[in-house]
Amino acid sequence: MAVRRPAWVPAKYRDHWDRPWTTKARRSAGFRRLLAAHRLLTPHFSYAEAMSKDGRHIPKALRGGARAFAFKLELLRHKLGDVAIPITSWYRSPQRNRKAGGAKFSKHLLAIAADIPVEFVRRHSNFDRLADEVFRNGGFGQYPGGARHVDSRKGRARWKSWTPGR
Repeated sequence: MAVRRPAWVPAKYRDHWDRPWTTKARRSAGFRRLLAAHRLLTPHFSYAEAMSKDGRHIPKALRGGARAFAFKLELLRHKLGDVAIPITSWYRSPQRNRKAGGAKFSKHLLAIAADIPVEFVRRHSNFDRLADEVFRNGGFGQYPGGARHVDSRKGRARWKSWTPGR
């Protein structure tokens, strides 16, 4: 289900709003500025949704990467049939990452990773294939309980287990 286009979206950005998975939308600096002015990374993903669970916001230096990652999530969302993707963890402050037992060099620390709950994955039998396709040059993993991790690291990484703190 698409997010209803707000009245504040100018005519020149309406197609970008309606089709945020496109390269044209992702590359439009004006569209990205408009979204940021409304506290959005993309039409379907907000800064609030991406913030650390301990209440810390994404540092300014990491916001460009978080936005690029959100545009990849828009593509995954579209490929899944334009369904809302629940995110259980996106950016993690260093303090939150330690508390969660996250890897020392977790991509969550850079705001370019998200964890997807197992219940969502089970409802979408094509999730793994599509996530692997969208994040083909990044990270894609499965936690022991079945939740999934996607990230936009440089370099392909795949795993089916996870050990806290590595």
